Amino acid sequence: ALCCNTVLKSLILYSNPIAEAGARHLAQALQANSTLSLLNLSNCLIKAEAAQYLAQALQNNSSLLDLSLGYNRIDDEG
Repeated sequence: ALCCNTVLKSLILYSNPIAEAGARHLAQALQANSTLSLLNLSNCLIKAEAAQYLAQALQNNSSLLDLSLGYNRIDDEG
């Protein structure tokens, strides 16, 4: 699981329809992960609520340096 991973540095999920449920699971894992530095979630059907979960997770994550969220449907609330 990503939360316990100590090797993976980059995760590219471009064009995978993870949507809100997937983003919520990723957000939970990011809170405990300390090695992932790049996460590409471009074009993954992420909307505002899912982006908020990710933003909250990043408050507890100091390793992620590059988060790509392009081509999603995130409005001003996200």
